[in-house]
Amino acid sequence: MLDMKLHSSRVPQDREELQKISDEIYQQNALFPLIENYHMYASFSHIFDGGYAAGYYSYLWAEIIEKEVWKIFKDSGDIFSSEIAEKFYLTIL
Repeated sequence: MLDMKLHSSRVPQDREELQKISDEIYQQNALFPLIENYHMYASFSHIFDGGYAAGYYSYLWAEIIEKEVWKIFKDSGDIFSSEIAEKFYLTIL
């Protein structure tokens, strides 16, 4: 949620504004009370550190594509349709 908020909103003007946004997201989604001096944005390293973001989002897109392709096979009534399989192969693979 924090990642999406930071990437879809205007850039926070200062650290205090960033902290406020981070705290709001935490309070809306966390199971445990917010502890003092917790800086979630500084510990969110799997997205911001090491280039993992592209891999993370490619997993999400792969899941969406898989569901769409499966729906086409399923809706055709023939999950072994060679015509649909060929279209899948030529279009996506």
